[in-house]
Amino acid sequence: MKIKKLQIYKGGELQTEASFDGDSNYLIFSATNSHGKTTLIRFLVYAFGFSIPSTSGIRMPFYRTILSLDMNGDNTILEREGKTISVLGKDGSPVSVFDLSNSDTQKGFLASLFGVSPDIVPYLLNCFYIDQSDGWTNLYNGKISGNNKFNLQAFLRTMAGVDTAQEDAEEKAVLKDLSKYQLMSDMYDYAKQNAIEKGEDASKLPADYLAEKANIQVQKAQLDEQIDSINRVVKKNLLFADWIAQSHLQVTFDHGQTYHILSSENIHGFNGNQNLLLSKKALLEIDRRRLMDRDADIDAKLASLNVLPIGSQDLPKIAINPEQLAAINQEQVRSTIQSLRKRLATIRREKETKKTPEFVVVESKFLKNLTDISEKLGVFDDYLKDEKNFPFVTDRGKYPGAVKSLIIVSYRLACRALLEDKGIVLPFIIDSPGANEVDLRNIELMEKVIIASAKAGVFISSIFDTNLPQLKKKTIVNRLFDSKSY
Repeated sequence: MKIKKLQIYKGGELQTEASFDGDSNYLIFSATNSHGKTTLIRFLVYAFGFSIPSTSGIRMPFYRTILSLDMNGDNTILEREGKTISVLGKDGSPVSVFDLSNSDTQKGFLASLFGVSPDIVPYLLNCFYIDQSDGWTNLYNGKISGNNKFNLQAFLRTMAGVDTAQEDAEEKAVLKDLSKYQLMSDMYDYAKQNAIEKGEDASKLPADYLAEKANIQVQKAQLDEQIDSINRVVKKNLLFADWIAQSHLQVTFDHGQTYHILSSENIHGFNGNQNLLLSKKALLEIDRRRLMDRDADIDAKLASLNVLPIGSQDLPKIAINPEQLAAINQEQVRSTIQSLRKRLATIRREKETKKTPEFVVVESKFLKNLTDISEKLGVFDDYLKDEKNFPFVTDRGKYPGAVKSLIIVSYRLACRALLEDKGIVLPFIIDSPGANEVDLRNIELMEKVIIASAKAGVFISSIFDTNLPQLKKKTIVNRLFDSKSY
């Protein structure tokens, strides 16, 4: 699979396009941040049919993309607009259309496009794309971009053909039961405690107002927590920017090019991030005011009915009548919850330890790949070699940012190597590999190892130009859409 061209339209008008020769690796470069590198990279991933978040100020579903691919000599053209993606014929008309809002349809389309079985599709994005933010924080288990998650153990089991369908179904059923019993317990505790505090019977409170007002309290607490979190992050960002500005740090390449990479003006994504945070805070505060207005209306209604107002305790959005409350055997419910939690832990442990001979082979290949690549990147001996549960690191937060970036690349390339062993060769799209770096030699080393390891085109966006001859450069001078072609 080779990427040849990406076109981005809005309202029928071409905004910009980027052409690639299919056989080369590319650096998407701009001298400073917030010029559109991440936007172009995400549009490229989006055009394949993946579900990824938009960038600040750009709502990708409002745009139409056309992606031209070379699939083993055959020209394939994909057109995406919102949740619809089409494969176009030679005359430009749709040959087949897929609704990406249906997860099964999306999985089937991606499986067909990349030539893989549907069970491998959930792990493709991890091997295909490193996100600007989530991609450089997740090592092998967790969020990788937006709502997309990756689990290394599940990936290895899938690659080995280990069947966990029975365990998966049982885990889903246990989680459903656990949610039900936990809800019963929470309702019982809330109703009883509230009635005791007020000296009244909880049955006097109409079920509909009980549910709505309790749900408002839950939402308000969540909004307050989000607003407080944003305030803390904004404050820390400003303090960090002040400290950076006073440091006057710079890094010089061996060829003499100098970057003031740590200044208040070009801290990676600083201004865009601050504006996004403040915009989110404003929207959250609007939602909070609406909730408080509705809360006051309900209080007035409850007062007119002379019924018990709801306290401050959280309550799920569900009504409960006196008969239901009386029928709950709290001790039995709590016992059931404990049993379900133990069963859930057992199921997950059984899945993790379900190792067939094929799994042992796949795991051994992965460990060898990871060891070889991390050695090339200089992080195996000093950081990974002595990990007790290698490759499952016990404390991912202990690594410095620059080191963690190199380790993350090691894990991604090791996963890609497993796919390549099965003939699944993917482009590798990488956003901002220098975000955690203060040593440009690490970035250069990282790029060299990535290019040497990947068997398909590599696309890297960065404010750092390492001048590697293996990377063709496309420069964004002002804003992405200021130029019609790259």
